[in-house]
Amino acid sequence: MKKVGDKDFKWGFIDCSGDTIIDLQYEEIGNFSENLAPVCKNDKWGVINTKNEIVVPFEYDNKWPFIFYDFKDDLILMYKKGKQNYINRNGVIVWEEK
Repeated sequence: MKKVGDKDFKWGFIDCSGDTIIDLQYEEIGNFSENLAPVCKNDKWGVINTKNEIVVPFEYDNKWPFIFYDFKDDLILMYKKGKQNYINRNGVIVWEEK
């Protein structure tokens, strides 16, 4: 899938044929990795799958350069209230900074 955006700075994804897979609805998006992608909606970050289902709820405060993070070893780094959280692909926090 490839990222696409419009003049109103809404982002979504298309396939190799140019067909829309996920509508332009997000403020910022990362790349898909292991079928999951970080996305921002209403100034909060979460993670979706390729069916646009929410895997990690939109409650994280990630900012650049977060967008370059992806799932590695089934974990993604996300920030909440300035603290690091490692979250697995099921949306469970497996470690959080104290």
